[in-house]
Amino acid sequence: MNEASVRLEVYHSLQGYGYWPLHMKDAILCPRCGCKILPAVAGRPDILVLDPLSRTLVCEVKIVDLDKSLSFAFTQIEDDQRRWMTAWMEHEGRGFIAIGTLSERPRRLWVIPWNDWITRLEPTFRDRGQTSIPIDLKLYKRLNKNTLVSMVTEFEKYQMLWVIGKRVEGNKFSVSHWLFPEGHEIAEGRTNLWNQT
Repeated sequence: MNEASVRLEVYHSLQGYGYWPLHMKDAILCPRCGCKILPAVAGRPDILVLDPLSRTLVCEVKIVDLDKSLSFAFTQIEDDQRRWMTAWMEHEGRGFIAIGTLSERPRRLWVIPWNDWITRLEPTFRDRGQTSIPIDLKLYKRLNKNTLVSMVTEFEKYQMLWVIGKRVEGNKFSVSHWLFPEGHEIAEGRTNLWNQT
């Protein structure tokens, strides 16, 4: 698993709620000379999500490989990405940051509104002197006994639920997928198409 795998899971979850997600490549190779061509706008989010019922939204996907790190470092969000997402929000756009774990059972995924992240969540942790946030205190506390909060404790309302897939008649998909938690802004007023029988 890698960031592309988590991005695909977020992509499928959005489809399940009736959104039309599009993944924009960060760079392409020139077919003629093989040079890398970067996008015109640096920091563009991973997924552009068209919504036939409302406003378009964007989602930046990040990962924490728990074999290498027990926390999400704020520096994983690059300055260009912060500027892009904040400008989008300031122009009344809806933006989200998805943070998924690798190499752990159960795996976890949070989809957090950018406005909450940038105005409330990250500043609160930075004010406490933190440069990262632990994923799970059970793993992290053995090393850092003074840590009292984690993604699991603080971000419960953004944590998605993993559902084991089953084949539904008339539906070619039988993939396992993530469900948005009840009351999540993305799922509000929508039915998950993967769960219909």
